[in-house]
Amino acid sequence: MTPYTDDILATLPVECLEGIEIWRARVPLISWKRTEWYLPDRVMRQFGGIQFTDIPPMELNFRRIDGRGRADLDWTVQYRDYLEIWEDRRAYVVAITRPEGTGNQELRTYLWWYRSWASIYLLQPQTEPPETFFPRSPGERLVVRRNNIYF
Repeated sequence: MTPYTDDILATLPVECLEGIEIWRARVPLISWKRTEWYLPDRVMRQFGGIQFTDIPPMELNFRRIDGRGRADLDWTVQYRDYLEIWEDRRAYVVAITRPEGTGNQELRTYLWWYRSWASIYLLQPQTEPPETFFPRSPGERLVVRRNNIYF
């Protein structure tokens, strides 16, 4: 992962840079009927910092809130605590700890930790055309039916 450089940031549209001062805020992300924590300290390499591995959870009892099927709830009440944190989001910006020297030692430590628990799946590219075809859309199904193509 290469950090965002000033040259890269300069190429982005203005809309993408709105809120740059809170990109590292450790706050709940709130959508209409869903909330979950944004943990920028898990992606600090994007910001040129050391990627730590001992990041505690925000709340030990936190469960993603999913409001499907609960249209009768007042979400401003349900999310009151999270809304207060969001309103004060500038106070929750995570500081960047810059690596010493080249940062290779910190990167090696992080990659060792990451590989110790992550399941990395690299798939081989498909070289042969598929033997079966499953039409996905009504248009594809119509073409298959009209041409009497059956798989």
